Amino acid sequence: MLEIKRSYDSYKWENGTPLLFVTMAEKAALIEELIKQVLDSKYKYDLLVSIGQSGIPLGVIFSKVLDIPHAIFRAKAYNESLTNQSGTKHQVIVAKHSLFIDQKKNFTSLPYNLSHFYENVLVVDHLIDSGDSITAVIEDIQARHPGNNLFHTACLWRKSWSKYKANYVGMIEYPEPLTGIMPWIVEPDEVLIKKLREKINLN
Repeated sequence: MLEIKRSYDSYKWENGTPLLFVTMAEKAALIEELIKQVLDSKYKYDLLVSIGQSGIPLGVIFSKVLDIPHAIFRAKAYNESLTNQSGTKHQVIVAKHSLFIDQKKNFTSLPYNLSHFYENVLVVDHLIDSGDSITAVIEDIQARHPGNNLFHTACLWRKSWSKYKANYVGMIEYPEPLTGIMPWIVEPDEVLIKKLREKINLN
């Protein structure tokens, strides 16, 4: 598991929250570490499920590297507080329809008899906070496609306060040591999107 260190003075702050800007090189190293963990586990996964929107880019990379079909689920979590240290319960809505991409790059809806064709499923998301979204997606798949599927999970980031323990984690995020405030991760693609919007006057 990798670690990205920042000094107190190096954080940018916004509304009292430290912003952890991650470089493209750092993100690439995390993805490589995560894929290495999966390969070292010796598990053979039949299907990869990513949680959109943020988990889709990671899912695409995993699907291409591991050469397995890729299904995309949309899950939205609503909570009462932005700080989840107290274990605030979330309401999670999972999309009724999902996108399935087979190894021939055909786009269809998720096969009805998923549990028959895919026994070992790897669910990926870019960040796990409460773990409610990734849990809801797994429960939704199990409810719609009952069977004896094995579900493992992977994420680039897991907040240290999260009670959900993924099987594969790129990095555990800890609060900023001087203030105890959990940083907000700003990935390089977010920076690019913001710059493009500003350039074409969409902000």
